[in-house]
Amino acid sequence: MTKFRSKKALDPPALDMGTEQTRKRLKPDPIVSAAQKWRKANMRDAPALEASAREIRRIYQMVASGQLVRATDLSEVKTHGVHVNEWLAQRRRDLYIPWSKLMGHRMDIFVDWLIMEVPLIQCDRKLRKRNGYTSDLIERSLTLYSVMSGAIKKDPRL
Repeated sequence: MTKFRSKKALDPPALDMGTEQTRKRLKPDPIVSAAQKWRKANMRDAPALEASAREIRRIYQMVASGQLVRATDLSEVKTHGVHVNEWLAQRRRDLYIPWSKLMGHRMDIFVDWLIMEVPLIQCDRKLRKRNGYTSDLIERSLTLYSVMSGAIKKDPRL
């Protein structure tokens, strides 16, 4: 006599989405929400700004990973055959450090938004500004980084 297995035994386990209370507390990634806003406004540089924000976060997390309490996944680093340490050293030396020096005192607001995931409204309150000042600051900062990296071409005709 043969026994038949039920279909439930063959199905992979369902993805655990957590409890309803946990799902309510989850916050969207600030880069994703900002990129959606840029695309909705039909910004032509939206993909370059999103890529720059992801690269800045990746560099920051790789450099400060020993000091951050959060668990980080560094498997998404794509290097095109260059070892990760060489890629990190080159990008940090050529782009990140000069860009962060140009940012000056505004760098703490950028880190609050990008790394600590503080909402833009709270960043505005911290600066005692209104009407999306922090959002404009972040767009200008990412545009500067994108221009420095060559993702956005500086063309006087545009």
